[in-house]
Amino acid sequence: MAAYIVLSKLKEGVSLSRGEVLRCKVRYFSEGRVIGTKDFVERMMEVRREWFAPGRRRKTKELSISGSPLFSLR
Repeated sequence: MAAYIVLSKLKEGVSLSRGEVLRCKVRYFSEGRVIGTKDFVERMMEVRREWFAPGRRRKTKELSISGSPLFSLR
């Protein structure tokens, strides 16, 4: 989605759909190692513990999409 379309919608006060917001969040897909439900992401962290520093505590980060059940692990 072109940035100018997103900006014009936001300036008009029009909410973006979940799909539009998700497309704007490419960073989660390009930088994230795992994306899914909170349970799935936490299980993957345990399965792939070697990907992360030994002292890492934070497991998941909720995607900032309104009402989204998606979490990421970077």
